[in-house]
Amino acid sequence: TGIIVSKISSKPNEDTPEEKEE
Repeated sequence: TGIIVSKISSKPNEDTPEEKEE
């Protein structure tokens, strides 16, 4: 879940796409 946190921090406009990046 490290890359997920990085993505959310970098793109807070995506509505937290955490499980979408499976």
